[in-house]
Amino acid sequence: MEFTDAAGGDIGAGDVELGAKYRFLRQDGPLGLDVAIFPRVILPTAAARTQGDRKASFLLPLWAQRDAGPWSVFGGGGYMINRGPGARDFWTGGLAVTRQLNDRLTVGAEVYGREAEAAGGRSFVGANLGATYQLVEHWSLIGALGPGLQHAREEGRYTFYAALQAVF
Repeated sequence: MEFTDAAGGDIGAGDVELGAKYRFLRQDGPLGLDVAIFPRVILPTAAARTQGDRKASFLLPLWAQRDAGPWSVFGGGGYMINRGPGARDFWTGGLAVTRQLNDRLTVGAEVYGREAEAAGGRSFVGANLGATYQLVEHWSLIGALGPGLQHAREEGRYTFYAALQAVF
């Protein structure tokens, strides 16, 4: 779940994302990269009447990652099938660098962007600083915060993201 700032200045819970990552190449293979598909469905919430779409959308991305000790560089992009009213399909992508500080805490930075997601909208580029904290074996908290870098006034000045991640 994410918190978004609608054009009217309302802040509230955004849509819910559900996804599954399938890694089909590993770093010990010929490319030296982890490569995965990470399809997601974005489901509207009750707050979607003022914060987001009223129909499910689908993200079909491809991601790659390379690790070097405690450092990781990963990124990719994909196509969003965006079914909300006035919405349009668009390309999106990003690149991140993280560093594992201990067995539970990883910190990082990312730059990401997307094409316009609605008719009459604008493209957007943003940057975030974030962290992942492992609660127990399969569960982690993820959080990120950062400013918009391109068309920030029209598309959102700041982004805040919080998630509960399950890895099995």
